[in-house]
Parts: sequence; C-alpha cells; structure tokens
Amino acid sequence: NVILHEAPPPLPRSPGRLRREILLRVLLRHPFLVGEASEEITALDFPEPELENLRREILQVEVVHPGLDAPALRQHLEQRGLSTTVDGILSPSVDHAGFLSDNADDQTARLRLLHVLKMIRDDEPSESANAADALARDLSPANWERFLALRGRETEEDLAADALLSGDLGEQELP
Repeated sequence: NVILHEAPPPLPRSPGRLRREILLRVLLRHPFLVGEASEEITALDFPEPELENLRREILQVEVVHPGLDAPALRQHLEQRGLSTTVDGILSPSVDHAGFLSDNADDQTARLRLLHVLKMIRDDEPSESANAADALARDLSPANWERFLALRGRETEEDLAADALLSGDLGEQELP
C-alpha cells in the first residue's frame, strides 16, 4: 500500500487581506474608479508585498495611461509581470455571494468601492486613535487640538460614506 501525504489545505486569508483583495478586484473590473479614488487608495496600508505591488502598479497606470478599460488594464499588468497576482484577485474565491459581479453599473461599482474602503479603514488604526494615544501620554494643548480636529473630520467622512451607501447623499460629494 502506498500512503500519499496530501499537503494541508492553505490557511484561510485574514479578513483584512480579503478586503484588500476585494478592493483590487473592484478596481480591476472598474478601472475608472482608480482615478476617482486614487487618494483614498494611496493612503491605505497593504502589508502583503504582492498586493502592494499590484496596487502601486494600478495607481501608476492611471497616471501614465488614464482611462484604460478593464481588458487593457489587465493586459498592461500582465506585461508588467503581475499575471499571477491578477489571476488570483480575479479568481472566483475573491467574490462572495456574487457581491462583485462583473456587470455592475458605474454607480453600483462606486458604492461597492466605498463600502470596501470603509471596511478597510475601519480595520486600520485611525489617526484619531493615534491622536487619542498621544493625548493619553501627554495632555498638551497641541495634542488636544489634534485629537479634536481628527475626531471631527473622521466623523464627517464616516457620515458622508454612510449616507452615500444608504442612498441618502444624492449628488453631494464626499469630503
């Protein structure tokens, strides 16, 4: 009898990694969103080197070749040696319950992007949390002002994103 040793199944991805993969999938399927949200995408932390490389290249493509459609973006990324990462991001395992269907209209794609960005930001230590830590260590007037300013700004951003996701924002823009 031959005993075959099967490799153990891969460890499940962390929720944070999965959210970053979903964000990249939305951008690969709807490249017009890269230009619309480049500042927010740039500000995120991607600790996984392969995801960070893909994010950086997607942002760079928008600067050098703005307006590429999904097939042209994918072709460019493949030419840059990112085929394996792109294929992994576009695999069905990154989609949950059809959330990321390819035939979403522009507004639905925007709402999905905002939802995923909010989930990622909620995972990251916020500037206001860092300001609160600084204030706890040193009750200086400067730390107090920084804490109040960041807390107010973050609240406005959260309210605007929540309003847009619920459809209450109409034509207003996020801050």
